[in-house]
Amino acid sequence: MRETLLQLREQGLKLAIDSSSQNARYILERIGLGDFFDAVSDGSNIANSKPDPEVFIKAAQYIGVSEKDCLVVEDA
Repeated sequence: MRETLLQLREQGLKLAIDSSSQNARYILERIGLGDFFDAVSDGSNIANSKPDPEVFIKAAQYIGVSEKDCLVVEDA
């Protein structure tokens, strides 16, 4: 994971993470990945959980990128 994130960063891509969980930031910090992401959209800033697209839309807004220009990688 770390190697992939480093490669994406080296390419100049903006990275956001989204989760319906309210502890996404805490988990990222605990596993040492918090600094890789430009934005975090999580359960603390959305009204509707997945599969509603709100969490994805907010993540795109936070990094200043149109939703149509984003790629989502799902871990499920």
